[in-house]
Amino acid sequence: MHLTVVFGRVATGKSTLTDALEKVLPGVAYRKDSIKELGFEILGVGGRPFSQALGRLSIELCIRQALSALNNGVSCLLEGNFRSETIADLIARVPQDTACVLVRCDAPDDVVLDRFSARRTTGSRHPGHGDDELAIQYQTHLPEAPDWPAGTYERLDYVAGRHSIGTVVRDVRRFAGQGPAHAGTT
Repeated sequence: MHLTVVFGRVATGKSTLTDALEKVLPGVAYRKDSIKELGFEILGVGGRPFSQALGRLSIELCIRQALSALNNGVSCLLEGNFRSETIADLIARVPQDTACVLVRCDAPDDVVLDRFSARRTTGSRHPGHGDDELAIQYQTHLPEAPDWPAGTYERLDYVAGRHSIGTVVRDVRRFAGQGPAHAGTT
């Protein structure tokens, strides 16, 4: 049984990597933004503070669902912009026989800003995220890459443009006890 957590700052390839991992890893997947966007669809859009509150709720739901799955012997894949402390708390609570693999996603600042801008112009993200407001904030202060959390786990870095998704998928499968990878993803 394994827990794989894909985390990192905005626009660093978390969803793309998780798409590839979800195809080859057994178990269930919980994605923070999928839950958050369902919240927008049901509750509506209410500005940046509402989006942040819904984000915190989405993270808590991901964590609770993951712990429930793991406690019932089901492997789990999580994806989101989790804080290091949140991941450390999760790792401390998983069953002892769980192989934990963390993948920290990042990209150079100019790539992050370009990707974020492209997402805004293509409308590929739900408007409830408040990306227009975030874009102004990111021009003066782009969040730093998160630190590695405390705990025992396998670490993998995925830097967009530097590492291939196929290599990261192969390494995650190996660390998660899934044997050699033959994913055709790059």
